Amino acid sequence: MRDSSRCVSEKRAEKKRMRQAYKAIREGLLPEDKARFDACIEKALLDSMSVRYSGKILAYASLASEVETMKFCRKVLAGGRELYLPKSYPGGIMRFFAVGSLDELEKGAFGVLEPRESANEYVPSTQKPDFCLVPGICFDVYGYRIGYGKGYYDRFLAHFTGVAMGLAYEACVCRNALPIEKRTDKPVDFIVTEKGINKRVCP
Repeated sequence: MRDSSRCVSEKRAEKKRMRQAYKAIREGLLPEDKARFDACIEKALLDSMSVRYSGKILAYASLASEVETMKFCRKVLAGGRELYLPKSYPGGIMRFFAVGSLDELEKGAFGVLEPRESANEYVPSTQKPDFCLVPGICFDVYGYRIGYGKGYYDRFLAHFTGVAMGLAYEACVCRNALPIEKRTDKPVDFIVTEKGINKRVCP
């Protein structure tokens, strides 16, 4: 029988390799293609029932090569919706705080724009399911993802009871299962790409 720690180390090495490969794919998109894909993804999000009928909306400020989220966030705020963005803390902890304007954001530890810590911290809705956008370098059709390796979203999703939707470009969605660690890796409910929204496949 193979040693379990060896299996874990092999999976993490494979994740690292895939992380580099899919980051290269994402960073290799032509600017005009990326802009077109981003617009398609934003429209799919705004048209989705999950966003329209959600309680609170949890999003994030995208980095340069990620699917662009700032326009989506601005439209959420313009529509008078409750928007929450994450702030990271040591130990892989992530907390969401309400945002009234994107001008309030400041750079955090990883160069990501974050909200200021405030008393208006995210508390789950009691009447409508909340909605959470989830970043990832790549996803598989089962909803699992490879992120940046810090585990922030996996820890958060372990206790999130709303709808989680991953954002990715079609070229970064794997048809085969990713090398996951079931004890710690948590899947999203849907994946949206420039080709539309797909519900995760149940294995």
